[in-house]
Amino acid sequence: MRRLATSTATVVLLTACSSPGGYSLTQAPPKAGAPPPPLSSTAAAFTVIGQVEVPAETPGRAGSSPCLPDNDPYDELGRGAAVTVLDPGGQAIALDRLGQGVYLDVGGRRTQSVRCGFRFRLDLPEGEQSYDVEVGSRVPVRYTRDELDQKLSLSPGDF
Repeated sequence: MRRLATSTATVVLLTACSSPGGYSLTQAPPKAGAPPPPLSSTAAAFTVIGQVEVPAETPGRAGSSPCLPDNDPYDELGRGAAVTVLDPGGQAIALDRLGQGVYLDVGGRRTQSVRCGFRFRLDLPEGEQSYDVEVGSRVPVRYTRDELDQKLSLSPGDF
């Protein structure tokens, strides 16, 4: 697994399972509280669950919400920001939006936190050697299929 330089904002990706559970760009997003529809493709899919971590605007208790991102330069990486996955040809194949920010427990202190975490979930079709992940209007970052099976961190300087 490649190791990237650390910075103040991080994208964490985890592969959750190998069954459909989210939605692709060919389907409308599920309504709040409704289970997401299966992918329309017959290709196998895998689910990527991720979290964008950024500095908080103000300190807050770990585990509480809402947590807002620091105004500059991370305000575009808060709740509602698009997370788009592109295939190697540049076609968008999956989309989700960041959820509500939660103050993160930094260093196991469970006290005041100065970092926010914004979660997302994407179902991606199998069969590609790599996938580009784009958060907000940041530059997409390429991951191999194997890298998406591991916990990955990405700092804004890399995207």
